[in-house]
Amino acid sequence: MADKVQVDPQQLRSAAEVTADLATKVRKVGSDLRTALAGIESDGGNRPWGNDKTGKKFADGDKGYKKARDNLLSGTDGMGETLEQFANGQRTAADFLGKTDSGSAQPFH
Repeated sequence: MADKVQVDPQQLRSAAEVTADLATKVRKVGSDLRTALAGIESDGGNRPWGNDKTGKKFADGDKGYKKARDNLLSGTDGMGETLEQFANGQRTAADFLGKTDSGSAQPFH
């Protein structure tokens, strides 16, 4: 166990911005993927997996494409949301630690 913990609130705020930027990028990946897939999937007669029995099994099966797609997109959404929550937590911690440090230093001024 560590004997002490040191945190630089400004560096933590900077890290929060990096984390928030990553959240934005992950969300954009999900959005771009949705757009690309919508274009492919909207053409009912020309779907890559076809309309035959094998194509339907590929697309609609228990472990088929559509379920895998939905899981991937849901996971991407969740990842973006989690990263945004991390960024908010980092900002909150930086603010709290900055105020605590300033409050502790007041008697010495």
